[in-house]
Amino acid sequence: MMSSLKRRLALVLLLSPAVFAAHAQVVVSQVWGSNGTTSAYNQDYVELFNRGSSPASLNGLTVQYASATGTGNFQLAATLPNVSLGAGQHFLVGLAATAGGTSLPTPDATGSTNISGSAGKIILANSTSALACNGGSTPCSGAQLALIVDLVGYGTTANYYEGSGPAAAPSATNATFRAANGCTDTNDNSADFSAAAKLCASSCSRAVASSFGTSAGSSGFTGVVVEPGGFVGFANLMPWSLQTCAATTRSFGSSRAR
Repeated sequence: MMSSLKRRLALVLLLSPAVFAAHAQVVVSQVWGSNGTTSAYNQDYVELFNRGSSPASLNGLTVQYASATGTGNFQLAATLPNVSLGAGQHFLVGLAATAGGTSLPTPDATGSTNISGSAGKIILANSTSALACNGGSTPCSGAQLALIVDLVGYGTTANYYEGSGPAAAPSATNATFRAANGCTDTNDNSADFSAAAKLCASSCSRAVASSFGTSAGSSGFTGVVVEPGGFVGFANLMPWSLQTCAATTRSFGSSRAR
């Protein structure tokens, strides 16, 4: 009798979604993938953001990509450097480049993956190897889910995402933005993201709330420049907070579409 009960309990645990909680400190804050389009950037990009209250190491983390509905598994898009991202800092990852378009502001890390400009799946993974799953035709196991720091399924056809639906689709002129400059994280891509004018190249900058006011190209400190778009260049990573977010608890797995 006891043996039968144990078997049933083991089966329930095996079939249950992987559910565990962690602090969502570094998240994907922006996605854009229409490189080379007229009057657009020459590189696809993914922007990351430290929404926590303390520095976070990027060592061992990778940005990975899979198509919206294809059978291919996640592939490595970029391996992040061994640096500490300060609280409130943005980090720009430049991806596939083409000959046309405006040059992207100098990225903090680079890769060569060409991501879709309309629908796809991006993960920030705590793994230097590509995950052998895609969340759709090949579901991610509990062990693989444990390696996913953040997931953004974007565009109407994406079959793997957090919460009730995928994030808004980007376009040649609009990127997919996480609300509140990256602070908002309710585990629902549909609610947390919206399409907005993509990262500005040289004519404007995205204001970032900070302990010393609002940045618009200059931090207010000698020798420290906030690059266009409101993110801080790799060479200018700063230990103090550029933007403060309310702390939240994040649950993985249970809110992710399978």
